[in-house]
Amino acid sequence: MGAAGSGKSSLAGRLYHEFKQQGIANYELAPERAKLWALAGKSIDKWNQMQVFCEQFNVEREFLTNDDVGIICECPLELNAYYFGHALPEVKSHIDAILLEYNKTFPSLNIFCILPDEKFYQQKGRFGNYADSMKHQAKIWQNSILNVADIQFSWGFDPKYQDQVIKTICQEIKKYMGKNIS
Repeated sequence: MGAAGSGKSSLAGRLYHEFKQQGIANYELAPERAKLWALAGKSIDKWNQMQVFCEQFNVEREFLTNDDVGIICECPLELNAYYFGHALPEVKSHIDAILLEYNKTFPSLNIFCILPDEKFYQQKGRFGNYADSMKHQAKIWQNSILNVADIQFSWGFDPKYQDQVIKTICQEIKKYMGKNIS
């Protein structure tokens, strides 16, 4: 999880590939609903943010109700909940309650992606710009730690160290087998 442009999709794709290469259990890549909206040019407001949250919930739940499958998710439900609660603060406590129950049922291993230098930021597939992402990053971290997620790793995108970071994360993930990765 992390702000827009922090490398969540890149990390999820790399992890998915490495898992398949190394034969690490049966994990599937759960698509990010919000990015699909952004790529389609749909606008997002406080009301359809609820729809995106529900769509992400259903995508993850479809995978996770199968006992033999785990997921790698580039934009997990916890992150969708942050944006939903940000858009509609009056429902935030209800969303947090849903997430607490969800995480009891489907515990996860979480990786927080730290927004890289602006030169790596790509606008396509995002609703905001780099400055917007910077504003959200600390709030996402705080919301994740305080309310819903147990963050096991943090990741700062740097192409020079990407292979070593992926290798280390895969080694550590083997310790968490049976949990979902977001």
